[in-house]
Amino acid sequence: IETPFNVAVRRNAFKLADYFLSKGASINATSTKSSLIVSSHPLTGLGHIIALNARYSFDALRYMLSPHADAESETADFIVDPARGLTALHLCAQLPNMLTYASGEQLSPADFDWETNRSIAHELLVWYQEPRHLNHRCSLQGKTALHLAAENGNVGVAEELAKAGADKSIVCEMGETPAHIARRVFGQNQILRKLLDWLE
Repeated sequence: IETPFNVAVRRNAFKLADYFLSKGASINATSTKSSLIVSSHPLTGLGHIIALNARYSFDALRYMLSPHADAESETADFIVDPARGLTALHLCAQLPNMLTYASGEQLSPADFDWETNRSIAHELLVWYQEPRHLNHRCSLQGKTALHLAAENGNVGVAEELAKAGADKSIVCEMGETPAHIARRVFGQNQILRKLLDWLE
């Protein structure tokens, strides 16, 4: 169940969110459902804002990323999917995989706003730009965000990560670099060339 704090942030009611924090609300509480989107694994409030992928969500995103004096921790955790060790960057790279509408219908890549997703990645990289952020490995076969962007054909996020300095040479537990994954998954698909522009 979504917490009152997360609802307040999602609706840009930041004074109310501050009040909840002052009363002990957890900035990193997790849930599977937020607004109209349901995740296959529990996400933090920051994770749900990323997953919602809405053009109006940037104020909420910046609120979550900024320090808060009354929060249990200064900012939202970089890990937004604790069960799988996915960071904010991993989640952004993997979208819209793993999401359904509240109705149960799968979120279609054809209906996904890829430009907003890329803009969210760009905003995240303002806050998370150190090598330890860019090259963090999740529990999905030790993949970095760049591996997941390659695997999901997320060209915009791959470009943002590459420009930020993500290491293209890291090998996951399957022995693959991001470029290897892109070649395996997309073969002769036209998206491959677009990915390789940023993965090689």
